[in-house]
This record gives sequence, structure tokens and C-alpha cells, in this order.
Amino acid sequence: MLIISASAGIGVTILASLGIIWAVFLATAITCGIIACTYPLSISEALDRLRQSEMVSAMSSMILAFAVGGILGPYSASLMMDKFGGSALFYFLAFIQLSLACFVIYRMTVRSSLPIDEQEQFVMQGSVITSAVELDPRTEYHEPQHLPRAVVKTSLMVAEADPELAIDLCVALAKIKLGRGLAVAKALVILPNINAVNLYQTLSNALPEHSVKLKAALVSVKPELADELAKVTPTNLS
Repeated sequence: MLIISASAGIGVTILASLGIIWAVFLATAITCGIIACTYPLSISEALDRLRQSEMVSAMSSMILAFAVGGILGPYSASLMMDKFGGSALFYFLAFIQLSLACFVIYRMTVRSSLPIDEQEQFVMQGSVITSAVELDPRTEYHEPQHLPRAVVKTSLMVAEADPELAIDLCVALAKIKLGRGLAVAKALVILPNINAVNLYQTLSNALPEHSVKLKAALVSVKPELADELAKVTPTNLS
């Protein structure tokens, strides 16, 4: 792309001298379009090779380089145009792009592509939060902490018919996603047909490493359970 852009830029001066105006506009559009894509593509290529913990420092360096180029580029181009004429602008741009192309080719020869199994997952946008911040690759993706109402509603419906099955469902959810299991447990514990001690005992036996979180979640809904749950010890806790 850089070589095509450089060739199109040089072609602008040649076509202008021949008076082929439509071709001048076309060549200018090609070279300017590729130049405009160079920085975003550079960011994308860099981020594909970095860990999430390295992205902030890498982006700061690239932004600094972009800023320095934005300062020195126009000034250097103006010096070239002042010395060699207006057509020197496109020759100057072509020289810079060819230099960058040579650097890219050199880097391709000394560094192999990152294997797919070593690449990190794409930082996707949240399903509910549509803020542009979620699209920023420098930020870590956090799944929205809300729980779909349908899950809680289904758990409550199951609890009305079969309390034990509802507790088993809560345990299954907690094993998949602890936050969801806690939310369902907090909804179940307020039901009169749910044995709070049995609920906590079952959850803590399945997830003994999270027994403190489980107890805190249930007590936050029903503080009167604090003393009763304090006497319960997970049987699988080692």
C-alpha cells in the first residue's frame, strides 16, 4: 500500500505537467487515502502483537510519535517546497512512505508473525453499555454486572414448585458464574419455602472457597441469618 501511495504521489506531478486533471484528482485521492489509513493500520498491527498490560505504554509511544510527525512533517515539507517548488511536496511524501515501507519490510524479516494460539482475545463492546470507551482497546472488557431478569424470574418460579431444584439451579449458576449464583441466592433466600441454612450449606459445599462471599451475600439480604450461618461449616472445606 505504501509503495502504491508513493507511486500515485509521484504520478500526480507527472500527470499535472501533462494537464490530465481527472487523473491528477484520482492519483491524489489514492495517495491521500492510503496516507490517512497508515496510522490506524499501524495501531491495529501493534495491538495484535501486544498483551493488554502493554497496550497503554505502546499507545502513549505511538501518540507521541504521531504528534512529533504532525509537528515536523509540515515544516519539513514546507522547506522542501520552498527550495524545490510546489511539486516537491509529493516527492517528499513519496520518500517518507518508501522509507516507511523499507522499515516495515525489514521488521517482517527479523520478526515472525505472532501465532494464533498466543494472540489475546478481542476486546469486545458490552452488550448494554454503548459508550465509545468500551471500544477502546486500551481498556479491559468487563462484563456488565446486571443479571438478566429472566434468570431470576425462572429461578423464583422453580422455587415455588420445587425448592430443592431451585437450590440446585442456583449452585449450577454459581459454578458457571459466581456473580449470577449470588444474585439468584439473594433472590431465593427471601422466599418463605426456601431453607436459608440449607441454601448456604449446599452452596458452600459446592464452592467452599467462596463460602465467605456466599455468607455475606445472604446476610446482606437477611441480616438475622448472620448468627445462624456462622455456625455452618462447609463439609468440603480443607
